[in-house]
Amino acid sequence: MAKKKSEYAVRPAKAADVQYLVEQRRALFMEFGREKRAVDRMCAKYRAWVLAGLKSRKYRAWVATGADGEVVAGAGLRIMDWPPVPVDTTSRRAYVFNVYTLPPHRRSGIARMLMKALLEWCGKNHIITVALHPSDDARPLYESLGFQTATEMRLYLPRDGKQT
Repeated sequence: MAKKKSEYAVRPAKAADVQYLVEQRRALFMEFGREKRAVDRMCAKYRAWVLAGLKSRKYRAWVATGADGEVVAGAGLRIMDWPPVPVDTTSRRAYVFNVYTLPPHRRSGIARMLMKALLEWCGKNHIITVALHPSDDARPLYESLGFQTATEMRLYLPRDGKQT
């Protein structure tokens, strides 16, 4: 049974939380059915990326802890340089990813708490465009927070750089 929202606390992540952020990213991709070896390779590189991002302050993360101090959820964002567009003439955007809650703690409002902390930080730091790619299960949460559907296309180039 999920705990009540009041039993959790949200705080900014620190370098000491990197192990939890990596474990959550691993669990997220495994739940999406990704191959274990590929996830292991990703996580080895992700750990260094998160540490560098926290140090440079281009990556921000928040974690939620239970009453016992255990980290049970997390969310991160990458601050990106972006060219001004008509609806946002600033030059920074935030991209949200790795919003993850351990299964026993789901449906208790933690993801909403994390997102509100993250969005509050963006507002205080004058970041007005925030993007993410939600899972189908998470879409209602993000819509309730005001996110709107947008279009994007993506191409993955071969590792050798040669496009056919």
